[in-house]
Amino acid sequence: MNLRKISIVAAVLLLTACVSTDPGLDRTEPGAELFARAERSFRSGSYRKAMIQYDDYLSQFPTGPQASIAIFRKGEIHHRWRDYATSRQYYERVVDEYARSRFVSSAMLGILQTLYDERRYREIIQKADVFLRNSEGLERSAPVFTILGDAYAALDSPANAVYFYAKAHEQSAVPGNQDSLSRRMKAAVNKLSTAEILALSERVTDSAAQGYLIYALGMKAVDEKRYDDAVRTLSQFIAVAPEHEYAAEARRMLQDLEGVTGVMSGRHTLGCLLPLTGAYAHYGNKALQGIELALNHAGLGEAIDIRIEDTASDSNRAADAVLEMARENVTAIIGPINTAKAAALKAQDAQIPIVVLTQKPDITKIGDYVFRNFMTPQMQVQALVTYAMQMMGIQKFAILHPREKYGQVFLEAFQRELQAYAGKLVTVQSYGVKDSDFSAVIGRLRRHGDIEALFIPDGADKAGLIIPQLTYHGFSNVQLLGTNLWHSEKLIRTAGRFAQGAIFTDIFYSASPSPEVQVFVRNFRTRFGESPGFIEALAYDTTLMIIEALHAAKGGGGPAVRRSISQIRHFTGATGETRFDDTGDAVKKLQILKIEGSRFEAAGVW
Repeated sequence: MNLRKISIVAAVLLLTACVSTDPGLDRTEPGAELFARAERSFRSGSYRKAMIQYDDYLSQFPTGPQASIAIFRKGEIHHRWRDYATSRQYYERVVDEYARSRFVSSAMLGILQTLYDERRYREIIQKADVFLRNSEGLERSAPVFTILGDAYAALDSPANAVYFYAKAHEQSAVPGNQDSLSRRMKAAVNKLSTAEILALSERVTDSAAQGYLIYALGMKAVDEKRYDDAVRTLSQFIAVAPEHEYAAEARRMLQDLEGVTGVMSGRHTLGCLLPLTGAYAHYGNKALQGIELALNHAGLGEAIDIRIEDTASDSNRAADAVLEMARENVTAIIGPINTAKAAALKAQDAQIPIVVLTQKPDITKIGDYVFRNFMTPQMQVQALVTYAMQMMGIQKFAILHPREKYGQVFLEAFQRELQAYAGKLVTVQSYGVKDSDFSAVIGRLRRHGDIEALFIPDGADKAGLIIPQLTYHGFSNVQLLGTNLWHSEKLIRTAGRFAQGAIFTDIFYSASPSPEVQVFVRNFRTRFGESPGFIEALAYDTTLMIIEALHAAKGGGGPAVRRSISQIRHFTGATGETRFDDTGDAVKKLQILKIEGSRFEAAGVW
């Protein structure tokens, strides 16, 4: 028996042991003593004696409470005798005749194992698909996913093998098993084509597998002499997985590639324009944390200087800072947040690529050196409307908005989106920013009995006041929709039980299983002792994208870096996948989040 077969058998025995050591025997049940003797024989390895005793129990108590276990044991015994066909017959009896037995999942696993032992790999795939669709107990079964991975590996289908090994690795809590799975994953990943690696990167969520895939993609690019792609991919790999087992090798390869491509030659200065004092200081300092973390974990401290300038939320200061940065030959600029237009105009004139963090409309129309990586109102309502209509079947909407700029911007964006998707806007109602009693406006909403969803574009404080009053005044049978401002524990505290099922959008979800998100969150908490939000995540991703662009520009100045930023197509970071469209705006999918109990849960990416 080879090592792979040994490890699978060990996994099967581990799973069956978990349900075998205490079958829940009631000594007062008919046949209890006879069954107990059979169990003792089985555990001592006296299989022939145990077989006779299990047969005696089943002949005397064919419908006894331990009948399914006795049949399962007979399957195990024949399995250990390598009588795979007979073993499988007993396992199948458990599955077919005892659907409520807690041994059903183990019997299913036994069936798959006997098929593997007989090298009937295609049957394993067919059977496993049926089992996984019809048994909740197998949804998180690492041994089943392992057998599937091995079956695909035996059929020389490495992409499918990696996928199931990754699922097994993600579910396994046993270090020895994880090590074995890692070895199998690496072997299978080495057989993948570039197209297969890219496709798997979209499907796999296990962090170890993601690391192997990104590293393999970079090395593929090296082998194919696509050195720019290699530098970009390996830089991203180091940024998201600085402690990975291949990180040191990736750094060495980047050093070797410097001599081939000339990338990152000399030093670069990255400008940061942020409101570190004044009304928006809170956001500016959060963004700076994200930038510092990205530079630290990209390992490029020797190649990049950082030039930080406090705009103090003043447009003149922002414009002057850009001029000063131009004199200092800054390569690219991140920010600002709320004085973006003044800075972008000067950066365009100076031909310095600038990536602003702002919602300001039409900011990228200033010129081709101006990019934006942020979440806009249009992005939010597009995700909300398409999700509500396509996934939830909602057609009739109402809007309840505050009479101020934020509410008006989202109102107009929502109206445009509904028109584009042929949704029906039943009514639009508004309230004053200082209102706290919403009975009158809720009464106006109630007059329209055909509302399926209500969009409230306001912060957690105000939404926390409105939502309970909707229920109190009898307007509760609607789907609630909000903006990213609802992503606040404050809303849970003030309106949680009235807001169950409410959905909203955000660009960042710290509990996402994405490897990039988990690496970012872990490193951020380690460095700063707190959890990050979407501003920090956006600034982090923006910095990593600019680093990619610097590599691709091969030491070139503003025009080369601008061109490299515009050519970013599949950057994957803490805020998901990003590319820039022809206008310089980031194209991203947003998280759809839902209030479930006292938590925010992911409902999808849209």
